[in-house]
Amino acid sequence: MFFEGAFMKSKFFIRIVCLVLAALMVGSVFLCAVQFFSASAAELTPTAEAKGYISDDYVNMRSGAGTGYSVVTCMRENTKVTFVDGKLYNSNWYKIKLDSNSNTGYVHRNYVKVTSVPSKPSNDSNSATGYINSDYVNLRSGAGTGYSVVTCMRKNTKFSFVSSTLYNSSWYNIKLSDGKTGYVLNTYVTKDSSKEPDPDPTTPDTPVSKVTGYVNDDYVNLRSGAGTNYSIVTCMRKDAKFTFIDTELHNSNWYNIKISDGKTGYIMSTYATKDSTPSGDDTPDDSDSSIKLSNTNETVYVGNTFALTASGDSSYRWTSSDTSVASVDSNGIVTAKSSGSVTITASSGSEKASCRFTVKSG
Repeated sequence: MFFEGAFMKSKFFIRIVCLVLAALMVGSVFLCAVQFFSASAAELTPTAEAKGYISDDYVNMRSGAGTGYSVVTCMRENTKVTFVDGKLYNSNWYKIKLDSNSNTGYVHRNYVKVTSVPSKPSNDSNSATGYINSDYVNLRSGAGTGYSVVTCMRKNTKFSFVSSTLYNSSWYNIKLSDGKTGYVLNTYVTKDSSKEPDPDPTTPDTPVSKVTGYVNDDYVNLRSGAGTNYSIVTCMRKDAKFTFIDTELHNSNWYNIKISDGKTGYIMSTYATKDSTPSGDDTPDDSDSSIKLSNTNETVYVGNTFALTASGDSSYRWTSSDTSVASVDSNGIVTAKSSGSVTITASSGSEKASCRFTVKSG
């Protein structure tokens, strides 16, 4: 009887221990799941004026979006920063401003974290709307496929635009009828024709002179984004005419253009030649010259380089009107040195052609 009682007590004790261990395991799994989903929910996509900090020690801020650019300063861990525009340059670099001294530059996305984004005033009565044009489309917590899925949307799901800005070149921030917000790839979005998204408040609504150009090579791809990894909108033949949507270079090498049939997209700058610039600007007039440059008016940032090319087989002499602002070598490579305006000229005998550069800091 004694041994039987001791055996029963031992079995009871073992059961209690097993139950406690099982409860601890379930609790651990639950805690991990809560932490994982909390981390996913906490992911923020930077916008203009979003706040953040440097997540590692001795991180370089560079003058351009790549490791080939000069170092502006070296930042310590937890350095406070402000995102200039929230866009990714060359797929991996954010443009930031230091809160301590307003220095601006570029930092790799792996070394910066977002703490808060500025809230936008609610204006639901005037919000633009649209619908999902494909089936089973993911709404994500951030502007990229690496972010968690908020929900899966069916075809013709209605939504309103939180902002008309494209984040990371390809993602819209939207709000569904049930109040959920997130990001959707722009190829799955169709805007309602009755109301276009309002222009982003950070973009001044000022008239821009129409700049036209043409494709200088045959079978050139027009792409949906500023890079060869984006889908092809159409293939353009040599001398196809187009209009520049803006004359800024995206991801250092791509122009945003509109062709004659209304299609828009991006073309690599080496395949785009600008027509003579509209009157009223300060671009040098070399229309009578036999020398033609690949560009006649450009904006570059201090520390960056830009390659000019000239038509013909002659050996040209390259000169700069102000070498303190920008210099040029014998191959037409322009190096921006300080803020200001400068004229770069290619000449051969009595013939010459010039490009006007505006050099900006940051």
